[in-house]
Amino acid sequence: MNKIRERKAYYDLLRVIAILCVIYNHTNKRGYYLYAFEATWILKVIYMANAALIAVAVPIFFMISGALLLPKKEDIATIYKKRVSRMVAVLILFSIIKVCCDYILQGNRIGIQDFILKLVTDGITPAYWYLYAYIAYLICLPFTRRLAEHMSDNEYKYLFAILLIVEGVIPTIQLFTGIDEINGFFVIPLLHNIIVYPLLGYYLAERVPREHYKKSGIKYALIVMIIILGFFVGTTIYRNVPYSEFTTYDKGLFNCSFTALLDVSVYYIVRTFFENAHPSDRCIRIIQSMGQLVFGIYLIEPIVRENTLMVYDYMSALLPKYLAAWFWVFIIFVICSVIVCFLKKLPLFRKLL
Repeated sequence: MNKIRERKAYYDLLRVIAILCVIYNHTNKRGYYLYAFEATWILKVIYMANAALIAVAVPIFFMISGALLLPKKEDIATIYKKRVSRMVAVLILFSIIKVCCDYILQGNRIGIQDFILKLVTDGITPAYWYLYAYIAYLICLPFTRRLAEHMSDNEYKYLFAILLIVEGVIPTIQLFTGIDEINGFFVIPLLHNIIVYPLLGYYLAERVPREHYKKSGIKYALIVMIIILGFFVGTTIYRNVPYSEFTTYDKGLFNCSFTALLDVSVYYIVRTFFENAHPSDRCIRIIQSMGQLVFGIYLIEPIVRENTLMVYDYMSALLPKYLAAWFWVFIIFVICSVIVCFLKKLPLFRKLL
């Protein structure tokens, strides 16, 4: 087999799509939740649909990790030595880098005691929450692998049905009935992001036959996406949360596990394209090169984003804010890519990135 094609390029393209969504999510009021300030209904609907689609980012990362890591045969010692220790080192190192950059570029100072306290509680930057979740995922990897290997296809379908019902249908019923929450003891741990989305990725990669990824299926995936996006727009309008009540993680958009259907659709479309279009080796090399930078881009994106606000400010005077936000996202992506390419040449960062 051509070595270029041994690394599945559709995973790299999914990574690139996901990191662009992550960066756009972090634009907050400058882009991600422009719908809170838009008076024109057509634009409000477009911005809401855009925000709902952006939500596929993190589940896609977990799905890719499940597809790649769950089939491996590794003992617990190897997982800790090879994976957990690396993620802990990344978390500590880039938290230190973030603090140093904040001091050099913005004059923000933090003491060692405060640094340690923040590191083990809220995190140095909200964007690093994923690292904490990913470390938890790696710790659970031996058990998740056993599940992935031994679950039947019907059990997979049952689990995903539970996901859609418990974290999709029930929240929707709560929304329209005004019920704030159901009994707090009704918890299904398997539905946590670090379990169910890796299993979903594994299922799509290992249990769904390759011949099921047909070009004719793309239109059905697109129909599903349109329906789900329409649902999110409608429920967000119905929810009508004012901007004053937005929080870091609840930005007014009604969201639930129906996002999983968007994730499956995006995965299906991207993989089907590669299975049927047969892109050239050069195209694959470019996509793979970009995909290999994504983890590093995620790590330094908060620093670059916070220090390139002037790009958005300048472009928003020339373009509609939505387009200015996306222009800013691509500038952040390019700057981060250049920095990560440089860091990967350094021995310490090469091992971590």
